[in-house]
Amino acid sequence: MPTTLYLRDLTATDPPTAGEKSTALPVGTFKGNSGAGFEDLALRTAKGAAQTSKALSSLSQTAHQDNYIARFTSPALEAQTIAANTWTLAVATAEGNANANSFTIASIYVWRPSTSAVVGFIYDSDTALGSEWGGTEDGQVLSPVGVAVVAVANDVLVLCFWRHASQAMAAVYTQTLYFEGATDVTDTTTTDAASYLQTPQVLSFVAPSVAAKVLIVD
Repeated sequence: MPTTLYLRDLTATDPPTAGEKSTALPVGTFKGNSGAGFEDLALRTAKGAAQTSKALSSLSQTAHQDNYIARFTSPALEAQTIAANTWTLAVATAEGNANANSFTIASIYVWRPSTSAVVGFIYDSDTALGSEWGGTEDGQVLSPVGVAVVAVANDVLVLCFWRHASQAMAAVYTQTLYFEGATDVTDTTTTDAASYLQTPQVLSFVAPSVAAKVLIVD
């Protein structure tokens, strides 16, 4: 069975330190969101119930720009090798204008909270995935090809979602990622979008600790 991790509007337990970590991005001019509301979001095996979104206003230029929109972090992993596989990234997006020329790019990596370091990049590229975003909310199922990374216990898996563009006009356009919904994203117009990241591999996660209960007898 594959492992499906939904993009959730929840606070991740051990997110990376602030700021993007990619070694491949940005290639064009950088603009990015920052702060816990964009960078401390969660990846979870359970989907949400009602769609929400995160947005970014583009730079007013026609030169290549790469925009860091949001970051999502999984629960703690058990020690394992995350195998080289073709992953699935299913996301619902929208660009504010047809001149925005927006495409999805992404970075997927393993982060080690104990050392505040990237262990290895599974996927990290400025190559556009899929087709241009639609002017209204639209789903795309994308296929980033990942390499193997060895994780130790309590490492976490991280998805950074980016937008890549060379706009046709020097104007500010709103770029939107939709997630947290109850309907798995497909390659058609999607509403109530449950955007997700999936690998064919069964990933193992550290079981949540259970606080000991003390029975007091009078």
